[in-house]
Amino acid sequence: MASPPIEILVQPTDGSRLFYLPIAAKAQGEPEFVKIVLRLRLHNPSDKQVRLSAIRFAYPGSTHAQSRMKGVRIAVDPEGEADRDDGVIAAGTTATWSNGVVDLDTSEDGENHVRNEVYLPTPAPPRIEIQVSCQGFSDPAKLSVDLVPYVRPTGTGALRLPMARGDLDRGEYLVTSARHWANGGANGTQIYAHDIGVQARVNGVWTQLHDGVTSSANADYRIWGKPLRALADGVVVSCADQHPDNAFPGAERPEGVPGAGNSMRIRHGDIEVIYAHLQWGSIPTALKQPNAAVRSGDLIGLAGNSGRSSNPHLHLEGRDSATNTLRGLPFRVGAVLERDRINADQSGPWVTLTADGICQDKVAIRPGWDFGRIGPDFTMIELEEIVGQVFGGVSQGGDGFVIVGGKLHKVPPRSPRWSLLEAVSELIEHAGDPRRTAVIGSSIERLGREIATGR
Repeated sequence: MASPPIEILVQPTDGSRLFYLPIAAKAQGEPEFVKIVLRLRLHNPSDKQVRLSAIRFAYPGSTHAQSRMKGVRIAVDPEGEADRDDGVIAAGTTATWSNGVVDLDTSEDGENHVRNEVYLPTPAPPRIEIQVSCQGFSDPAKLSVDLVPYVRPTGTGALRLPMARGDLDRGEYLVTSARHWANGGANGTQIYAHDIGVQARVNGVWTQLHDGVTSSANADYRIWGKPLRALADGVVVSCADQHPDNAFPGAERPEGVPGAGNSMRIRHGDIEVIYAHLQWGSIPTALKQPNAAVRSGDLIGLAGNSGRSSNPHLHLEGRDSATNTLRGLPFRVGAVLERDRINADQSGPWVTLTADGICQDKVAIRPGWDFGRIGPDFTMIELEEIVGQVFGGVSQGGDGFVIVGGKLHKVPPRSPRWSLLEAVSELIEHAGDPRRTAVIGSSIERLGREIATGR
């Protein structure tokens, strides 16, 4: 027979097109990538079993080489009584597979991990052809689908970062990469997830610990107790806030505590985000009810070490609300940079996030300043970027002005630009008052137009 009787159903999709996640460069001048992770449901409608032999991705209409997946028989999860390691899909059943991490050593103690996530340099291919080969068939079963970027998970745009700049001490950054350690099973719900820590460079070495500590206590970690914020407007689906924190880093979680520990599950438009391993008792009372409304930037809890967590960190995971299948996390209003390229004054070839995933190498992530909710274009703003564009740079002292802890000192002579700087400073001061910030936001827009037109 030419091709196996396999019906291929695939996610993540909008119904007719498959999503890829645009990946930010690790520094200006470095290449950008796209990340492709697919969840396949392979249905065998025939009256005979079939045995998988290979899965490949091809990219018609582009110069990208085929991607051949490793460990297919090990990674596939068949229904019924089929052996998980033999690749058999029994008659009338369906198997699940996703291209993530695979341990090729199936012994109890052995490890030989390979990664099947696909990272392609831009431009992204216009289409992908999924090829599923089975023993005894000369040709693969195929499915060809258009590819589009996943950049609007909320329905209106990308996500903000889970902290604001003011939540971090000077010299601290969020740190993560696109390479998550686990798949979340054959369904692949964690392949796009992030485990996020907070790090700083101390004496030339990057560390997630405070000075003078040994990592023996949760509080030794910089992220412990940091505010965590909603990635977008949304609605609470569920939460857990009753579980004790793990006693210390590396401790086993107490009996009966789920893997996510204390967690929030919030629906942001089309995406449902899981915020996991929060600190015991830190979720605000108003958010502990299903369907509670959440606004972008709201405090949703404190970073902790609960559940299946080896040390304090935040686990972020996105799934499609309707199908519970994997989704990437494109972020906006922040910047990323390979850690060793950050200068002592925190400058460097930073890459601004507009609707981008985090790259496969670990990077420092600098969130924007949170000015409160004053409109779609003002929710998160890079203060230094505004000041640099309006005034030509940030002074470190002397003439001009300096930013210290988010407050502005030493302003230039009175002018529309001086008034704009005052308005920005006032915006920070009154970020918790939506009415006040709305008025200030209108003033900033007006002053910006005056400066732009020279009036």
